[in-house]
Amino acid sequence: MKITDVIPMSELTKLVEEIHEKFNFTGVVYKPDNFILVRSKEMGNALCPYIKDNSNSLMICSVAQQILGKIALDKKETVIDECDAGMVKFVIPIFIGNEFLGTIGGCGRLGDNKDSVEIFYISKLTGKDENEIKELAKSVTKVSKDEMKEIISFIQNRINSLIYQSSLKS
Repeated sequence: MKITDVIPMSELTKLVEEIHEKFNFTGVVYKPDNFILVRSKEMGNALCPYIKDNSNSLMICSVAQQILGKIALDKKETVIDECDAGMVKFVIPIFIGNEFLGTIGGCGRLGDNKDSVEIFYISKLTGKDENEIKELAKSVTKVSKDEMKEIISFIQNRINSLIYQSSLKS
């Protein structure tokens, strides 16, 4: 079973856009193999596109997703951590019974306990000047632990509602 067998792609697309619009995270649904199924059109900040569009720095995103996706699958629970750039990333596993359908989550904000993203590291991987990275990093907004709880709860409720609606149609 695939997630799109349960939740229409149009609803998943709406949800990732909602994650971005309401919470300023890049919203993403991943397939069980951690490849992107759908991502919000806009990213959570101006820095992430530079990271994602560069083959040398793309690993900042992909390594974090591989690790956090595996933890979420194994523990069957939401995982909140950071990518190597120092930004918050959260991964919510989606299960129907014991069947793992993928994850939904977001990334691209800074924990309120941090002062900055990893400017030097990002600069070295992207080949961009540190001052340019600092300028782009100004667009990265902070998020508190309490806010994260609300965001996670909102997304889990939306996913559960979409799964329930699907079960009524079957």
